[in-house]
This record gives sequence, C-alpha cells and structure tokens, in this order.
Amino acid sequence: ITIVTNDDLACIVSSMKGKPFVLPDPLPNLPMSDKCVLKGAANILMISSFGIDEPIDEVLAAMGSLNEDVYLYITGNYKKIDTKIVESAPKNVVFTGFLEDQIFVNMVFSVDAIMVLTTAESCMLCGCYEAVSAGKPLITSNTKALSNYFLGAYFVENNRTSIAEGLISVLSRKDEHKKNIDILKDNLQSSWAQLFQGLENEIFSLVRR
Repeated sequence: ITIVTNDDLACIVSSMKGKPFVLPDPLPNLPMSDKCVLKGAANILMISSFGIDEPIDEVLAAMGSLNEDVYLYITGNYKKIDTKIVESAPKNVVFTGFLEDQIFVNMVFSVDAIMVLTTAESCMLCGCYEAVSAGKPLITSNTKALSNYFLGAYFVENNRTSIAEGLISVLSRKDEHKKNIDILKDNLQSSWAQLFQGLENEIFSLVRR
C-alpha cells in the first residue's frame, strides 16, 4: 500500500500499478501559550516557506491595494527571495523570518485569518491544516486537491486581484468564515478517523494473506 494525501496522487500511483490509499494528514494539536501583539486593525498570517510554487509577488501586489490598517505577516525564511522584493514590499507587510514552534503557534491564534497559497495542483498544504485546527478563517489556492478537501475555506486564484478580493471578503465576514471552518474541523476530524480505520483494515487484510 502506498499512502497518499489526495486523489490526484492516488491516480499516479495506480497508473504505475501501485495500490494507493488516500489518507490526508490529521489536524495537528496546536497548544497556544500567549497572544501576540500585532500592528494592524486587521491581521493576516501567510504561512510560507518561500518555495517556487508560492505567488509572493502577487500577494505583495494585492496587499499594496488594501487599506494600510490591514497587515500581512509572512512567515518563513525570506532570504530565499531577492532582497529587492522584500525592501520594496508595502509597509503593511511584515516578514517575520522563521519562527520557533511556540511563537508560530501563538501567531496562528493571534491573527484574524490565515492565507496559504500554492501553484502546485496536487499539493496539500500544512498551513491549511493548521488554520483549521486553530479555527481560523482560511484563504487558499483554488486547486482541485485543496478545494475538494478544505470545504469552507475561501478559494482564490493565484493573482493579485483574486487574492485582494479574498482578503477583503474574509475580513468583512470573519464570523461567517470562522463558522465555516469550525464545521470543517468537526467534519475532518470525523472523516479522518474513519479513513484511518479503513487503512488499518487494509493492512490487517494484507497481514492475514
């Protein structure tokens, strides 16, 4: 059995004569210790690793079109990208650098919403699981893998216009989006337990052969 996180990857395994089992990651346990003091009237956390699949330029352009009271905090090692991009970023964008685990978790609980983006179609994003676990409104890319699993998130195209619209919509209706994520959290916890039981059954059936 090859364990994969979504149906697209399962199709690849099947095409190579393998036996896939789809089991997304479980929601993590995030123990908050303290709230962070943030700058904006509204604050968004973008969970990033500054990978080549992340539309950072489009995000910065989107932030430049928003009210300056809306702040975006971008985690991860920003030294991976051109220093000119960082230096020319809008004033309402904060590059946090890589955060220690507890500080990162505190940031997750302190913001109004979380954004995690990718241009990779078959990629499941750890930041999405973290947002759901913390009960935070989630803005993420409109890929098949993500939209099929994170129902209740706000899905955007990876361009500045769509990202800006997503940020504005989520911040203007935070309670509604949080309710959607709370429902999603309950559903994912229940469905994951069932999937894991199915995986155990598959493994036991192989052992008994």
